[in-house]
Amino acid sequence: MLVMGMEAWSRLGELRKVGQWYALYAVIAPILHGFIGFGLGYVAHIITGFSPGGVVLLSVIAASSSDISGPPTLRAGIPKANPSAYIGSSTAVGTPIALAVCIPLFIQLAQATMGGG
Repeated sequence: MLVMGMEAWSRLGELRKVGQWYALYAVIAPILHGFIGFGLGYVAHIITGFSPGGVVLLSVIAASSSDISGPPTLRAGIPKANPSAYIGSSTAVGTPIALAVCIPLFIQLAQATMGGG
């Protein structure tokens, strides 16, 4: 991650061309992925009795999964991709959205649908 961060800093000027799309995706993706995780967790809750807290945890993990695994995966899979874009959008936008928006959102959703969280 350190090497990718240094490369991202050196190529920061390239981000101006496509930065708004990365930022938009970084805002939408954690919420969308969290809802997918919540839906799967809710199905597990109905079928197996998965706890409301487990459903919240699954949705938060789904919301934040790209923050950790995304940059190294892109680095290995698409070496010519600009790391400024995917590291910046993942850590600067995606992580705060996952923490500040998704955690309270899915706790409230669990309380509303399952009576706990």
